[in-house]
This record gives sequence, C-alpha cells and structure tokens, in this order.
Amino acid sequence: MFLSTLFLITLSAWLGLIIVTLLITVEGKFLGLLRVYQIVLALLTAATGLVGFITQQIVIQSIPLIFFGVHPSFCLDPLSSFFVMLMGFSYIGISCFFLDYHQHFALSQQKRIQIWEGLFVFAMLLVFTANDPLSFLFAWEIMTVSSYFLVISIDTNKKNRKAGFLYLSIAHCGLLFIAVSFFLLFSHCSFSACQFHQSITITQSIANIIFILMLIGFGAKAGIFPLHIWLPEAHPAAPSPISALMSGVMLKTAVYGLIRFSFIFLLPLQQVWWGYTLISLGLITMFIGVIHAAMQTDMKRLLAYSSMENIGFIITSLGLAIIFYQYRQMILADLALIVVLLHALNHSIFKSLLFLGTGSILHATGERNLGKLGGLIHTMPWVSVCALIGTLAMAGLPLFNGFISEWLYLSIFFHHTDGVHFTLAVLSPLIVAMSVLTLGLAGFVIVKFYGVAFLGEPRETKLLY
Repeated sequence: MFLSTLFLITLSAWLGLIIVTLLITVEGKFLGLLRVYQIVLALLTAATGLVGFITQQIVIQSIPLIFFGVHPSFCLDPLSSFFVMLMGFSYIGISCFFLDYHQHFALSQQKRIQIWEGLFVFAMLLVFTANDPLSFLFAWEIMTVSSYFLVISIDTNKKNRKAGFLYLSIAHCGLLFIAVSFFLLFSHCSFSACQFHQSITITQSIANIIFILMLIGFGAKAGIFPLHIWLPEAHPAAPSPISALMSGVMLKTAVYGLIRFSFIFLLPLQQVWWGYTLISLGLITMFIGVIHAAMQTDMKRLLAYSSMENIGFIITSLGLAIIFYQYRQMILADLALIVVLLHALNHSIFKSLLFLGTGSILHATGERNLGKLGGLIHTMPWVSVCALIGTLAMAGLPLFNGFISEWLYLSIFFHHTDGVHFTLAVLSPLIVAMSVLTLGLAGFVIVKFYGVAFLGEPRETKLLY
C-alpha cells in the first residue's frame, strides 16, 4: 500500500511539474523555484525506485481514460523499480548542478530547456513503468522528441540542426522496429509488462524475427554498432547536463527494453544464438567506441564514444546471461544479469559526473578542446576532485564503483569450467582478450582526458572568471 501511494504521488508530481512549467515559463519567472522543485522530484523518484526494488513488490496504476480502446496503465515491478531508482539517483546530481548552470544561458534558452527537460525526464519515467503497448510507444516518442529539442536548445545553427536531425531520424527508425515487434508479440497474447506469459502462442520463427526487430529498435537508441553514428554528434550539441541525462539515463531505456523482451516476454522461446549475437555486437561496439574515444580532442565527443564502449560492455554481459541461461548454468546467468544492472547503474553515475565536469570546464574557459586546456587543477580544484572520482570509476580502479561490475564480469570466465559448452569454451579466450584490450584502452582514454585537462601545463586558454 505504501509503495502504491508513493508511486502515485511520484507520477502526479511529475505531471504537475509539466503543467506548472508550461504556465510559469510563459513569463520566464520563478525558474529558480522550478529547479528546486525538480531536485525534490529527483529525490522522490529515487526513493520510489529504491523502495520498489528493496520490497520486490508489483504495483499497477491505471488511468481512468480510454485511448484507441486501451486503458493506459503504469507498473512498478522489481525491474522497472531498479531503472526508476537509477534515473532518480542520476537526476539528483544533475538537477542540483542545473540549479546554477542554467543561469549561463539567455532567458529564452532557459525557457526552452526548462520545458523540454521536464518532459524528457517524465517521459523516461513513463517508459520504465509503462504497462501497455500504447503507453510505452507514446512515452518513447515523447522521450525522443523532447530530447531532440534539447539537443538544439542552445544553438540552432546548421551543425546542431544536422546533429539533431540525424538523431531524430535514427530514433524514429528504431521506434518503427519496436512498434512492429510489439505488434507481432502481443497480437498473440495479452500485454502486461509486469507479468510473465507462460501461455505464449507464437512460433519460434516469429520469436526470432521479434528478437531481431527489437534488437535493431533498441540498439538504435542505445548506440550499438552500426547504429551509433548519432551519439557522438548529438551529445556535444546538447547542454552538458542534458548530455549527462542522455548518456546516463536515456541509453538505459534501451537496455531496459532489451532485458524486458529477452528475459520476460520471450523467455520461453529464448535461443542460444541470441546471446552470441549480442556478444558479437557488444564487443564490436566496445572496441569501436574506445578506439574513437582515444582519437578525440573534444571532451564531450570523447565521453560520448566512451558511453558507446560502456553500452557495448552491458550488451556483451546480457548476451552472456542469455547463453548461460540456455546452458542451464543459472548461477552464472544470474551473475551476468547482475553485471548488466550494476554496470548500468555505475555508468549512469560516473558518466553523469564527468559530463557535468565538462560543463563546468566549458563555462569557465569557453573551450572543450583538450589541446587548448591544461593546469585546471590549480584554477578549478573542486571540479578536478569530482572529475578525478569520475575518471577513476570509469577506469575501473579498485574502491570505485566501475571496478565492481568489471571485476564480476571477468570473474564469470573463471567459474564456468564445469559442464561448459564447447562453443563457449572455444570463444571464451577471445571474448576475454577483446574485453581486457578494450578495458585497457579505456584506461588510456581516461588518463588522457584527466591528465591533459587538469594535470598538463596551461596552454592557450584564458579563463573567463
């Protein structure tokens, strides 16, 4: 009962924010108060997800309206609770940072960011909790459109418009594939995101088609190779806190969708080759992401490609979970799923911190090119400390959150010797080698990022304050 009330209050409070924002920003007044309200909402959202995840309860809230014969409803189960918690924890820091950061923009820009940001975060909350196809697809579209307007919110020059159009085009193509996968699946059974369908009636061939469609659809949003081309273009164009939201939270909506489809909706029809497909795409995404990140001089593009590498890590772990489940090694399957969820949470926290750090650097120096920065540890000590924490976590060093998930991931390969399938036994050394190589290059990238910007000698940049 408590969780149901808390969930209803959270949804109502976010809806109230959207309505109040539309009324207040007409005159541009009280924007600071709205920012404080959003911090409270972030705390409320994190608390709702945390309570739901700890209690493992299932709560469904229905809206007494009918759209196209469907009653919109929203569900909080353990999986959606985890991602709501992830969003809430990430947004606490982002909303606190935005409290002062938005003052750097003109009033017209502040209005646009305020309107679309609230709608963007609310839409992601609805994506994580939607309990019917129409609600999910509607929330997904609102999330896409609002994030597009946030990408072009600061400057509508040709470069930003091109980046926004590229993102919007790929996102809508992905939405089409997701919609078709929903149609194929739930034309054969009733929809409920919170319930496992034991009596699913679709054939194996249809299930395989659904897997391919949902992989393309969610892969486009996650930035999986070769659908990643929008990611390094859209992130630098958006304000830094919005980049933190897109990288830390929005990419996880795709991870949520992949888990929901592969381990709930299609679990009885799951196939081993699904796992190997995810591992192949994940490893390629990891490697290409870290290679491109190593070549970047633009801080935000470097972090965008780094997000691609981390998403590849998560997708690889999800593929391992499917394979172990099919080989009936349940403990290892559970461990791989823990790695998926844990690294999704870890990445949302340390990547948000790093994007906020780049925002501070950008507005202190007017520069985001690493080649023109240096010695910031002396002029921006607090930013350097926060950035150091983020970089050490991203590098996966012990005592920081990134280490935990990476260590658990590598430990999987040292605990499946009993009854291991021949194919996995042959491929495991290659998977480990590719993973270690990528993680090592990620360490180099982060040393480059922090060492050049904060520890290197000052270069051409002249601080603005």
